[in-house]
Amino acid sequence: MTVLSAICFTQAFMMWKFINFQLRRWREHADAQTLKKKQAPAKNKSKKDKANGVNGVSSHGADSPRSRKEKSS
Repeated sequence: MTVLSAICFTQAFMMWKFINFQLRRWREHADAQTLKKKQAPAKNKSKKDKANGVNGVSSHGADSPRSRKEKSS
């Protein structure tokens, strides 16, 4: 009975450490994502840049790698 309780205690301890480790990683990752999101909106493009597309090239869907599905009636 002592060995069984020692194994259960060891498993519970290891699970506790693993969960805390994963939560810490998740929080750090979430903090890094919020910092990236806060920095991204700081760069505002002018209306001309938005109208011209990426790097001044406007594709209007012509360069899209995906083909469009045909609409059925």
